[in-house]
Amino acid sequence: MLLVVGLLSFTKLNVRQFPKIDANLISISTTYPGASASLVESFVTTPIENAISGVDGIDYITSSSSTGKSTIILHLQLNADINAAMVDVNSDLSSVIKKLPSTIDSPVVSKVESDAVPEMILTFSSHSLSPEAIADYLTRTVQPVLSNLPGVGSADILGKRTYAMRIWLDPKRMNQLGITGTDIQNALNNNNVQSQPGEVDRAQQILSINANTDLKTAEDFAQIPLKTVGNTVVQLKDVAHVTLGSTTPTDALLIDNKFAVGMAITPKSSANPLDVATAVKAALPNIQHALPADLTLSIPRDNSIYIQQSIDEVNHAIIESIVCVFIVIWGFLGSWRSVLIPMATIPLSLLGACLFMFLLGYTLNTLTLLAFVLAIGMVVDDAIVVLENIHRHIETGSTPLQAALKGAREIVFAVIAMTFTLAAVYAPIGFAGGLTGALFKEFAFTLAGTVVISGFIALTLSPMMCTKFLKHTEPNRFAIWLEKNLHHITTFYQATLTTVLSMRPVVVISTGALFICGLLFFWPLYKTSTLAPDEDQSVIMGIVSGPTSANLAYTERYTAELSQLLAMQPEHRTIAVINGRPSTQNSAMAFMELTDWSERKRSVDDMIADLTPKTQSISGVRVMLLSPPPLPTSTDLYPIEIVIKTTGSYEALNHVAEEIVQTAEKNPGILRASSDLKLDKPELTVDINRAKAATLGISMNDISTALNIAFGEPETTTFTKNGITYDVIPEVGGLARDNPNKINYINLKTSGGSIPLSSVVTIRNTVAPETLNHFQQQRAATISAILSPSYSTKEALQYFQTLANHALQSGMSLDYAGDSRSFLQNGHGMGTLFAFALIFIYLVLAAQFESLTDPFIVLFSVPLSLVGAFATLYFTRGSLNIYTEIGLITLIGLISKHGILIVEFANQLQKTGLSVRQAVIKAASIRLRPILMTTAAMALGAIPLVLASGAGANARSQMGLVILGGMLIGTCFTLFVVPTAYTFLARRITRQD
Repeated sequence: MLLVVGLLSFTKLNVRQFPKIDANLISISTTYPGASASLVESFVTTPIENAISGVDGIDYITSSSSTGKSTIILHLQLNADINAAMVDVNSDLSSVIKKLPSTIDSPVVSKVESDAVPEMILTFSSHSLSPEAIADYLTRTVQPVLSNLPGVGSADILGKRTYAMRIWLDPKRMNQLGITGTDIQNALNNNNVQSQPGEVDRAQQILSINANTDLKTAEDFAQIPLKTVGNTVVQLKDVAHVTLGSTTPTDALLIDNKFAVGMAITPKSSANPLDVATAVKAALPNIQHALPADLTLSIPRDNSIYIQQSIDEVNHAIIESIVCVFIVIWGFLGSWRSVLIPMATIPLSLLGACLFMFLLGYTLNTLTLLAFVLAIGMVVDDAIVVLENIHRHIETGSTPLQAALKGAREIVFAVIAMTFTLAAVYAPIGFAGGLTGALFKEFAFTLAGTVVISGFIALTLSPMMCTKFLKHTEPNRFAIWLEKNLHHITTFYQATLTTVLSMRPVVVISTGALFICGLLFFWPLYKTSTLAPDEDQSVIMGIVSGPTSANLAYTERYTAELSQLLAMQPEHRTIAVINGRPSTQNSAMAFMELTDWSERKRSVDDMIADLTPKTQSISGVRVMLLSPPPLPTSTDLYPIEIVIKTTGSYEALNHVAEEIVQTAEKNPGILRASSDLKLDKPELTVDINRAKAATLGISMNDISTALNIAFGEPETTTFTKNGITYDVIPEVGGLARDNPNKINYINLKTSGGSIPLSSVVTIRNTVAPETLNHFQQQRAATISAILSPSYSTKEALQYFQTLANHALQSGMSLDYAGDSRSFLQNGHGMGTLFAFALIFIYLVLAAQFESLTDPFIVLFSVPLSLVGAFATLYFTRGSLNIYTEIGLITLIGLISKHGILIVEFANQLQKTGLSVRQAVIKAASIRLRPILMTTAAMALGAIPLVLASGAGANARSQMGLVILGGMLIGTCFTLFVVPTAYTFLARRITRQD
């Protein structure tokens, strides 16, 4: 029944790369037309921040104020209820909005889910079709198909060129004919309207009336009448060139340095990304078949490949672990029939855990599958202990039934204690908050559930199978050889233990010395700890930033150089560059897809270290190369983000931030550093002579319209093409288009005739902030950094803290954002988790043993196993990170099982009349075989993790090293330290007849 129901549950489990973690954001965007950044900060951003700061579930608040726009981001705590937070935000906004300037647009509140990132990028290119035509085709034909696929959240077009009716005005002709910008706008609005005349109801017929009051083609717009001079009608074509074009592009997509239009596929947060990728790929043949002849489709980015490879690698590790455990059990028992008994617990326990996962709404992901890998070595432990004890009784002459009853009865207490001890060690992780709890909750409860199921099977199914499969037969030659050698090992161990117990002070001193050695290994690991090890995801990302005044053409020029540099790398497969992203036209994002790991000699980290100095030769922009974040909770790309807050001026803040950045870049461990505070954006400030304008009867609206036509792209009216609505944009064209002095060509109408716009306005060059940023409602500058592979997060944060301590002025303070904040929060919580894990184990053991001292004896094995784990990490150049720390907590439960076996049996032997010393020597000698078997099963079961390669290998390898080193080294010392501690601390149990 368990097998069938578990198998059915397995088929219904959702598949993801990581557990679903709600690291959500709430965005509040407000437009304040024409306001400077400082006005936006004072009159919009600050009042809204003050109003919403009390919303429950907020971790921290960031904001940016730029010309005409305020953006506030609420970073919620992990797994906070975003819907409840949205309700609170809207409620708080309603109370403050009446206090904001009357000319602002209503704030737009939206939620951003942490995993709402593109899963696939499709690109469409053509030699004959214009970008506008491609985007139009995608909008009408492809986007609706992909958007409606199961699990697809959005299908956004990248590098989109949107159709627009461009009206390029000739200011000289306008002046000659006495036509102003206001006249143009009025004519467009009056001659292009959407009408609904109604219908005619005849006797037996209803006829709809369709009036052609709207304009559709460039020819239609060109013939709009503007005024009549004598018998001549002045039309729009007399003062402008009308053409079907596009809006001025704000972003551009290049694939291998060739222009293309892309489509980013983002799954819903609840969807299986692998299913979404499969659905998209299944729809592509029909889409390709319907494409115009010269339009080609490609997939330069498909993250589902990495996810599938990560899951496949873990699945391979599960199979390899089963094989390793099988070899261990057969090697110790020498009987094929005996091997089947503990091996039967593996499928039953894993499938039973699938039922448990299904009921709790868990998913199959790399972490729950990792729990399965570790569980393989654990679930056989209890069955091995039961099997070995029953086998021992059969060898002494008992029948299989008698041996099963007697052996199971003897070992039931130890099995229950081991099962609940190992399950209890994961309770603090499952109930922990923050990143650790959010990321490893499913891992912890899945592993705990698997262990409990295996303990139940070991005490029920395993004894029954022993009665059927175990018999007292003549052993074969291998079994005889095996038994002979195990007997020699046991005899040697017993003699050695007897000698060790005769010089207990030496053991105590040696244990203390080993513990100090462990601290010597721990300290450098602690100093170089990081949030998570970097993973080679076969992609390198590039963040490009240019001068604050740079436009798209400027950015494209230098990203072309970056593309050429990346294309020279033999490992590259595809290079995608999105100019104008993620924020403004002076920025860009690059993605270099690499060949498979097996086909490369250099890792992603090696390539970043090699390429970063070469990017410095691209003098016009600043390039920061990095690998994608290894964890799903990363809302920012940079591994280091420190925030300098101030109650003072931005000028002083900028001086300190730039000083820290310049000093940091001299550190060889920091590849690149930058500050987001830019106060040097060139601007043109328009000063209006209001008195003169009023005297001439010129309104501010007239001046605004003229300026908008001169410098902006006013969306005056709309037209339809192929069923889609597009904008009509009048703007000064020709030679005056890019000339700041074009105000000399634009006229304003007065009662006495027309005058140049320059008569009432003057333009001067100024410098203004690009954005004014806040962090936790204070003025702030965020410094981001990329690290070399040999420089850890902790080292970098300590370095920046030292720089800040010397550079910060009065009224300034230091804070953290992104992964740096998560690292510090997680670091503070791991010590608590360790403490609670030990407390949970102690309480479980105290209840089981009905003793306050016996649990201490068992836990004496923990420090020495940690020494082994620290030494292994140190010599293999591993790190303390969220994965290895979970491995250390797992190790506490695993190594405690050895102490339980020895202490529980020694207590039983005391009841037969043996002294404390005699009981512990005999108990340790008899339990040596199952201890070695369980250690070998767990250690060899972790070998596939240690030797992991491919997607997600780094994290699995380091966790495997912790288990392997801790179990092997810890077991060697535990076999002597626990008996020694028993002779010191064990209570004397009287003989029971």
